[in-house]
Amino acid sequence: MRRRTLAWLALGTAVPGALAVGAWLVFAATVEDRVADAAHRAAESGWQLSWAALQTGGFPPAVRVRAVRPSAVRDLEGQAVTWSAPRLDIVVRPWEMERIVLRLPRLHEVAVTGGGRSLAFDLRMDEGRLVADTGANAIEGRLEGVSLVLPENAGSPGAQAIDFGWRAGDERIDIVLEGEGVDLNGLAPAGLGDRIERASLDLRLLGRIPRSGALAVRADGWRRAGGQAVIEALVLDWPPLKADAAGTLALDAMLRPAGTLRLGLEGYREPLAAVAGPVGAAFLQAALGLLAQPAASNAGRLDVDLTVENGILSAGPLEIWCVPPLLPLTGDKGCEEFRALPQSLPDR
Repeated sequence: MRRRTLAWLALGTAVPGALAVGAWLVFAATVEDRVADAAHRAAESGWQLSWAALQTGGFPPAVRVRAVRPSAVRDLEGQAVTWSAPRLDIVVRPWEMERIVLRLPRLHEVAVTGGGRSLAFDLRMDEGRLVADTGANAIEGRLEGVSLVLPENAGSPGAQAIDFGWRAGDERIDIVLEGEGVDLNGLAPAGLGDRIERASLDLRLLGRIPRSGALAVRADGWRRAGGQAVIEALVLDWPPLKADAAGTLALDAMLRPAGTLRLGLEGYREPLAAVAGPVGAAFLQAALGLLAQPAASNAGRLDVDLTVENGILSAGPLEIWCVPPLLPLTGDKGCEEFRALPQSLPDR
């Protein structure tokens, strides 16, 4: 009787176990097929994905597909952009089939070549994680302990953490980006510190973006469809400067930004002097003092309404800066014709 009981117990354990293994193998094959489908869809968008091998594991709670020596290549406006890494782990759980987790490796190698120029750099991180739906319409991720290893003598900036998110609809894309503790390691411009405490962007792109064609052509198609970039919040804490902005921008016929912004500034005098020179800075400070609206709760803060039109950034009647095309369609020379700020006081 005891042997029969043990046999039934063994059979009762083995059958569910075998079914679980079989179900996991079927699920693993499904995930591998989805990885291949994702590579095919990427090829339709211009990305060529490849890997040396795919290794499947993670039994029993999930399926982990490890791409060994993955790489991606894309031609971007005549320049070849190449990414590669030692490995990339793709994790999918049976109860979350529409959710993919990418565990990023510590080392990423990037190269840009073309037009007689080349640039290669390494992106290193302590930890990186990216979560996406299967259609890549919603993506969020976090990178920790990030460093950018640039060519010799170019410095190696890094960040404590970078968070990002992307959510796309038919005619709307929401983008969120935030960086904390960004160390520039000697790359900061004059007048600004070598560490950015925080930088964040909350951006909404409205309008249909064409899926094919050169970047300039796609941008022009977005413009013609009434595309707008709504800056919900732009925040920069870069001692001694603190700035925040919000507004709406579009593109004009030359693909230059056009629109209005409300800009808040604190600690701007030293960076302004470094950029515009002592006389130009004095001129700008005096003009901004007349045009800006001092904040009631902070005597050192200025709120300025900015306008970008016909390639010129202005605060009221004051022309501050020339804004060139983001992706030139023509040989626009507007910035060469722009009158620079005065470098000396006029004779009286």
